[in-house]
Amino acid sequence: LKTPIARDGHGAVSFGNSMYIFGGNSEIGPLKDLWKFDFTKKIWIHLKDTPCSGRYSFSMHLWQEKFIVLFGGCSAVTSPSNTKVSNSVTVLKDLLLYDIAENKWRILPENGLWPDARYYIFYFHLKFKPNYPLIKAEL
Repeated sequence: LKTPIARDGHGAVSFGNSMYIFGGNSEIGPLKDLWKFDFTKKIWIHLKDTPCSGRYSFSMHLWQEKFIVLFGGCSAVTSPSNTKVSNSVTVLKDLLLYDIAENKWRILPENGLWPDARYYIFYFHLKFKPNYPLIKAEL
């Protein structure tokens, strides 16, 4: 059986009877792989890799209990829309959406006000339902 390689700077979220881990940095460089650990079967399952570059130190969270959302992080790939901080590191500002049920990644386009590229992003989940939308996105 295959299992994820050793890494740091990766993201993890739990949903149902599973934990999902994505990306991170490894001995071979930034990773773009997505894995699911099934707590019931006690097995790792390799899911679909992101169509974007590998990354580490990004924000990752579960949204609407059906999507995994990734934002920013660091990569070794350069792009005009991102910020290069050294010869080997680029800070990202892309927003990715993974549909858990469909095993499908989407790159969300920059629309209106967009944050600058960033990494080591802190995210927390609010446990209340406000009277206004916190996130607006056409799905």
